[in-house]
Amino acid sequence: MGEQRAPKLKINIHPVVGRHATWLELFYDLVYVAVLAQLTHMFIEDFTFDGLMRLVFLLVVVLWAWAGHTMYSNRFDMDDSVHRILTFLQMFLALLLAVFITHAFDETANAFAMTYFGIRFLYVLSYLRIISYHKNLAKPLMPVILGFGFECLLWIISIYVPTPFKFLVWAEAIIISLYVPRLGIKGFEKAPVHPEHLPERLGLFVIVVLGESIVAVVTGISHIQWHVVELVTAVSGFVLAVSIWWLYFEFLERFIVGEKMRTGHMYLYGHIPLYIGLTLLAVGIGQIILSEPWVPQQEIRSTICVGLLLFLAPLAYWRSTRIPFHEMFKVMLPDFIMLVGIVVIFFCNEFWTPSVFSAVCATIFLIYVVQKHNCCYSKERLKRKRM
Repeated sequence: MGEQRAPKLKINIHPVVGRHATWLELFYDLVYVAVLAQLTHMFIEDFTFDGLMRLVFLLVVVLWAWAGHTMYSNRFDMDDSVHRILTFLQMFLALLLAVFITHAFDETANAFAMTYFGIRFLYVLSYLRIISYHKNLAKPLMPVILGFGFECLLWIISIYVPTPFKFLVWAEAIIISLYVPRLGIKGFEKAPVHPEHLPERLGLFVIVVLGESIVAVVTGISHIQWHVVELVTAVSGFVLAVSIWWLYFEFLERFIVGEKMRTGHMYLYGHIPLYIGLTLLAVGIGQIILSEPWVPQQEIRSTICVGLLLFLAPLAYWRSTRIPFHEMFKVMLPDFIMLVGIVVIFFCNEFWTPSVFSAVCATIFLIYVVQKHNCCYSKERLKRKRM
C-alpha cells in the first residue's frame, strides 16, 4: 500500500506535468460497468414510458455517485492507504447498488437507499479528511460538506417514508446534491480541476457507456438470422457507435483537453444527459436489431432518436461557448440542421422499417461526422499556411 500522508492538492503539481487516470480509478470504473448493465437490462425488461422515467432517474443517481468520486480524485492526490480503503468501500457499495437497482422502486427500495447513503457518506468523510489537513479550505468547503451531509440525511429519512412519497424524498435529495457544488465555488476555485485528467476521466466513462452499444450489437447479431435486412440493421448500429466515438473524442481533443476549466462543473453537468443519451442508444440499438414482435418498434426508434438528441445537445452547447458571436450562425448551422433532422426523423419514423430507419440514422450521422472532421482539418491547414 502507498504511504499514508496528507492529501495533496493537484494545483501543487507543475502544470507542464501531464496527469492520467490511475489504476485505482480504472478499477473503480469497472464496478459501474456492472451497474450500467443492470440498468439497461432493467429497461429492456420494462420497455415502457414508466420504465424510461425510472431508468433516467436511476441513471442520474448512479452517474452522480460516480461523478462525486471522480471530481474529488481529480482535485487531490490521494494514492495512500486511507484513500484506497475508502474507494474500495465505495466500490463494494456500488456492487450492492447493482444488485438492488433493478427493483429499486419496489421490494429493494430501502436496501437501495441505505446503500446509496453509504456511498455518499463515504464521500462526505473524504471531504472531512481534506479540510482536516488543509485548513484554508475548511471555510469555503463547509457549505459543500453540510449540503452533502443533508443529502445523506434525506436518504436515511426516506427509509421510514411510505411509498410513493419515498421516491419524492429521493428526488429532493438528488436535486439538492446536484445544486450543492454551486455552494462551494470559492473552495473549488482554490483547487481547480486538472485540465487533462478530468476530460480523460469523462471520456473513459463515455467508452464504458459506448461499450453497452457494442454489446448490444454483438448480442443482436448472435440472435438473428444472417439475412441482408438484419445485417443492415446491425451494421448501422455499429456505424452509429463508431460515429459517436469519432465525434465526441475529436471534439474532446480539439476543444477541451488542456483548456482551463475552473471548477469543471459545466462539463460535468453536461455529461449527465450525454451519458443518458448513450445508454438509451445502446438499449435502442439492441432492441431494433432483435426487433422482438412484442415490443412496439416505434418506441424503439423513438428511444434511439431521444438518445441521439441527448448526446448531441451538450456537444453543440459546449462548441457554441467557444465561438465568437459573429461566427455563431456559420459554424453552428450544421449542428442545428443535425438536431432538427433528428427531430424530423423522430416524428416520421413510424413509416420506416427497422433496417431503413437505422440505415438513415447511421448515414446522416456519418455525413455529419465527416463534415465536422473536414471543417476542423481545413481550419488547421489554414493556420499552418499563415504561420
